[in-house]
Amino acid sequence: MAQTRKSDSPTKYEYRVIYFGSSSTHSEGFISRLNALGELGWMMTGVSSDSAFFMRQAEEPEPEPEPEPEPIPPVNTVVPAITPAAAEVGYVLNCSQGAWDNEPTSFAYQWKRGGTNVGANASAYSVVAADAGNSITCFVTATNVAGSTVAPLSNAVAIPEEEPPEEEPSRRGGNIRR
Repeated sequence: MAQTRKSDSPTKYEYRVIYFGSSSTHSEGFISRLNALGELGWMMTGVSSDSAFFMRQAEEPEPEPEPEPEPIPPVNTVVPAITPAAAEVGYVLNCSQGAWDNEPTSFAYQWKRGGTNVGANASAYSVVAADAGNSITCFVTATNVAGSTVAPLSNAVAIPEEEPPEEEPSRRGGNIRR
């Protein structure tokens, strides 16, 4: 029967004792076990009538790998911005993603007219007549495996009121001299 014990000293050693009993001292099995231990770096440090004592420097265990950090939801570092900063009916506005930490994998957009949701989930928005006299803003939501984060509201782009078309001068009345 073999036993192994490790010491607690700064240089660690493993000890092994093989009990063979007095009748098996010269058996082939015992000798082959001694040879195998020698090949594995074990050194005999003593022998008695029924056992042999071995010692070798203990191998340092492989360090545990660092655990993978828990994923973190995206963090906005630069607020999304709408361009151009001045627009009117018929213009196309673009909302940037802004800048993000923690590797977002997708972005969603929400356009707002005067605080009310308008527009589809797209980075571009076409200014329509209903936008006149209102401010257009954009929210961006970034998503990764850990979750989603909404960035602060973008800059606002004021859409001016449409001016009524100029009326043509009336052709009625008035004297025309020839």
